[in-house]
Amino acid sequence: MAPPYVNENPNIELTEEGLLVAEDEKRDSVTESYEAEAFESDEVEETLDDIAYPEQLPDTGSPELAAIREDRALDE
Repeated sequence: MAPPYVNENPNIELTEEGLLVAEDEKRDSVTESYEAEAFESDEVEETLDDIAYPEQLPDTGSPELAAIREDRALDE
């Protein structure tokens, strides 16, 4: 007997969500490091202007991932 059909889409979506979370964490870490260096530099304002803060960036999440996150939040 053949194994039952496995829908891999949820697994792919969860992997993509994990990659987005990791990317956000990496961006936050780099931003914090860059800010610390900016405050020590001679051109503080110009250096801080170069930082792309997360709230300035477009939302890259899909509606499907948003729904998954909402379902998990309700379960917790």
